[in-house]
Amino acid sequence: MSRKLIAKTANPKDNREVLISLTATGLAAHDAIVDGAQERNRRLLEHLSEAELHALLRQVDQLTAIAAEMLESEKNLR
Repeated sequence: MSRKLIAKTANPKDNREVLISLTATGLAAHDAIVDGAQERNRRLLEHLSEAELHALLRQVDQLTAIAAEMLESEKNLR
């Protein structure tokens, strides 16, 4: 079943490549998904105090930094 969410066109600079973009329908679907995710995140976090939210965000930042370091280490092993 084709929902016509993406459009494919040849790359005018290199016809061996295909460029993929969202159609108007695809953009609408994307926006609906993002809006729903943002609403779920808002509902999830609304029960945290400001201090708890800041602590959570610091921990997420810390885990993100550790993950980036791990990824860099793995790249250097190749």
